[in-house]
Amino acid sequence: MLRKIKNPYSWEKLLAFGVLAIFCIFGLISWIVASNYSVDLKFSEVLDHGMKYKFIRFWTMFRVLDGFEGVITFIFPMGYIVIESFLLAMKKARPHGWFAHYHTTSVWIYLFMSGGWTAGVTLRSVTFFFGDQGFGQGYWYWFETGWSYLIPGFVISLTIQLVYLWTATWYVHQKLARRHDFLVQQYWKRACVALLSIGFIYIPVLILKTGFGRPYLYNIRFGDLFVKMQSQAPERFAHYLNQSPTTWHRNAGFNPDPYTAEQLKALFGERYYQYVENQQQLVQTWVDDWNQNHPANQIAINNHYYFNFPENSPRDLFNNPRRGWNYFDSNQTYPWYKPTGQGNWNGDNNLLAAAIPDEGAFPSGHMVATFGICLTVYLFKDDHDKQVVIIRRIGFVIGLIFYLDMFFSLAVSLSHWWSDLGFSMFWTGIGVLLAHVTMLLINKFLILPFFRWVKIS
Repeated sequence: MLRKIKNPYSWEKLLAFGVLAIFCIFGLISWIVASNYSVDLKFSEVLDHGMKYKFIRFWTMFRVLDGFEGVITFIFPMGYIVIESFLLAMKKARPHGWFAHYHTTSVWIYLFMSGGWTAGVTLRSVTFFFGDQGFGQGYWYWFETGWSYLIPGFVISLTIQLVYLWTATWYVHQKLARRHDFLVQQYWKRACVALLSIGFIYIPVLILKTGFGRPYLYNIRFGDLFVKMQSQAPERFAHYLNQSPTTWHRNAGFNPDPYTAEQLKALFGERYYQYVENQQQLVQTWVDDWNQNHPANQIAINNHYYFNFPENSPRDLFNNPRRGWNYFDSNQTYPWYKPTGQGNWNGDNNLLAAAIPDEGAFPSGHMVATFGICLTVYLFKDDHDKQVVIIRRIGFVIGLIFYLDMFFSLAVSLSHWWSDLGFSMFWTGIGVLLAHVTMLLINKFLILPFFRWVKIS
């Protein structure tokens, strides 16, 4: 089961690790540079111009949606390879044991797992489409991007995932596991490295997300998007205002209601207080006009999460009369390393805990999930068949494009800060290294002793 064979394509392994090292270095440099808040904000300001183009809006929507469930689709076939390898190894170790007679029943495990995931993700998508979707969940999907992009993006993403899942499920059980060199090629070890990589990469990301509780970029500038929505999507605007704030606040902006006028001035400056006052008056005027022109559809201002984030500082930093991106400057206090009050690590921003959404922008989970999907290519890196070698090389190039495209799609769509993405790209290299070392230790101290015990017992 564990015998190695000579690999004439070792240069490909070196190339793959070289590319991974380049990504890791690029991510580290990006993370360090963008840790300066003014640089992080400037990157986003420049990239945001891409959303003016319809094709970019559609493509980024497709990629952002693809990052939610795609990694699960990848994990299942890796798990199936581990299961097939264990059952076959047990069959060889004990030719007359239980596994020798019933190992083929594993197909029911695959059908149950793949079928359950298919039903679950499809139901989630249907619920997502037909639920009461106001402006809030998914921030500007319905406004800046629109349903004409959201629905095709979801359908294409889901179709690709499910086709891959069922094709991979069939291939692992019917083709790959029946090859004479299935155990010799040690596909189980590569699958374990891929699964461990996901764990080492994703678990720290989840911890950091909940720890820092960093607001997403669209939360910071939510008020600017809101101003655009008043004229460009008035029905959505009215629907959003008429909702309870507990419904959508998680993906909205800042709510000044928990503070008195004196507290707003003391905490965030006179300029921000005037911004809040003006915004409230403008929205109230808009609502009065709406109710006058729509007697059958009266609305009220129930949702007060429609302001740009303030600066958490006693100094008056909002003294710039310009609007939009220029409304914020390098003195903003929402870099990744300063936890907000909603994170588990309450830092100097904990005064905002009662008024901001519960978010976790740093680091990017989409990036590490996409990297996990690309690791599928790793599974066949030592196969010597000419056709497989060609497919592997094509897949490697596609994987690189797929990974880089997710990086820029998340940045252009304002789904993540540049520093979020840079850290995640850097951490993927560390995660793979940890996975390799861990797999060597598991193989030496657990797997080899286990099968020696199985043979002699």
